[in-house]
Amino acid sequence: MASPLPVFGEKLREMTGPYRARNPRLVALLRLSDALGRILRKRAGATASPERPMKILLANWGHLGDVVAILPLLNFIEQNPAVLEVSVLIGSWSRGVLEASGSRARIFTIDHPLLDRRPVGRGKKIWNYLKSIPPLVRDLRRAGYTVSVDGFSTFPATHALTWMAGIPCRIGFTSAGFGASLTHPVLWQPADISVADQQLRLLEPLFGKERPTALPALYPGFRPVALPAFGVDAGAYVVLHRGAGDPMRSWPESEWIELARALRDKGFQIVLSGASEAEVLAAQAIADQTGAVNAAGRLSWPQFVTLVSKAKAVIAIDTVIGHVAACFAIPTVVLTAGRQRLAFWKPNNPRALALTYPVGCYPCNRTNGCPQMACLRRIGHRDVLSAFHEATKSAIPPSNDIEITG
Repeated sequence: MASPLPVFGEKLREMTGPYRARNPRLVALLRLSDALGRILRKRAGATASPERPMKILLANWGHLGDVVAILPLLNFIEQNPAVLEVSVLIGSWSRGVLEASGSRARIFTIDHPLLDRRPVGRGKKIWNYLKSIPPLVRDLRRAGYTVSVDGFSTFPATHALTWMAGIPCRIGFTSAGFGASLTHPVLWQPADISVADQQLRLLEPLFGKERPTALPALYPGFRPVALPAFGVDAGAYVVLHRGAGDPMRSWPESEWIELARALRDKGFQIVLSGASEAEVLAAQAIADQTGAVNAAGRLSWPQFVTLVSKAKAVIAIDTVIGHVAACFAIPTVVLTAGRQRLAFWKPNNPRALALTYPVGCYPCNRTNGCPQMACLRRIGHRDVLSAFHEATKSAIPPSNDIEITG
């Protein structure tokens, strides 16, 4: 009989009613937002007609990974003959993702203070957000959108902004609050499916049975650019992305070093990526002990995407690089904490494996994890090497299986 898995903390509920939230104060705020939404005028209208093709605003003001993940959705909408025009509403930090694509979408930006990671004070973030609302709403009104689709599933959502802009058909998840202000509210389904597949459900009010049930990851229109002279060969290097050392998504530095050495000994070139100052310093510490190339902090967004697209494989913590690699079907191993269902943010890539350490408290649904974070920190570099060899096999059949290390 198998011994029970170790438990490091109490599992929290995944949802509170319709909301993807647990904090009592936040839940109370979301309930208040819905009560207010039921009082306010609905401002509803028809979605589309043969005489009036749709003008769609696709909103997702999350971080880079969120926006990379919606590129297939954006591409599908742009190519649909029932759609006259598409625009996007995103955080300013994600503008480069869209600008490097072939999308013709007009870009609107607004930075919510709860999502803004820039090193400025909370007060300034709030002020910048509040003063940007009136001109944004005015511009959206003038554009005359007939439909808005918000793919963000947790608080905050853009539902209040699109209501203020008077967009007649507003589609989004009720799990983020302000669901009562939507004309076509969609309930979040707590299930072992990816966020991309959840978002495709938002298309049903527009396309009915013609809406896709799956879309492959892609970066439409991306054109590779020249990289700095790193001295590495396309298709021969493995990109390692350690991240900034966030305790909730952090694998021990000693394991990264052992992994890099093992891959080097097998003849692979190693390139370390990252963007923030913390990521640059963390990558340099690994490079100093392994001889790896430290590209962290040296790449523009197009150069970063190019680096990933030409890699032999990618090994990373659960962050944007896995979604970029999926766009080019690059073999990927993602080291994933067990705070959420593993399928949720697993890259949309049959050659991607999500790796975690088995614990009895998975998924814990804890926003801040636990002090031990054994689900991530107990993964060994040999486990990662084994997953790497599996992911880089010449042919891997499409699969949604999640690799769990043991």
